[in-house]
Amino acid sequence: MCMARSQITFGFIITLSVGIAVSLLLGFHTYLILSSQTTIEFYFNKFSGKARKHRGEIFLNEYDLGRRKNWHQVFGPGRYWFSWMLPSWASPPGDGFEYPTRSEMFRKQYSDEVYEV
Repeated sequence: MCMARSQITFGFIITLSVGIAVSLLLGFHTYLILSSQTTIEFYFNKFSGKARKHRGEIFLNEYDLGRRKNWHQVFGPGRYWFSWMLPSWASPPGDGFEYPTRSEMFRKQYSDEVYEV
């Protein structure tokens, strides 16, 4: 009886530990997707950000287009909120070598506003 209880307790602790680790990894990578960064860019920005803050500079990620557009850059736009989980035959946006930037987005918005007036 005692042996079975210890095995169940051990299994529960291992399962809980792995579940917490995977949840933290999921949360971190969701943050990376929403901020449009790779892991390497995240650590570079984190450590160089202290020096920039000391110099009084403000850092803006050039590839951060906003949470919704960043999500669509990775998973593609969908008709429903859960469409990103479903398989799709649509090709991903872009060519894989060049990605839209924040300045291009603002330039396009500005030119659209100028032509509308």
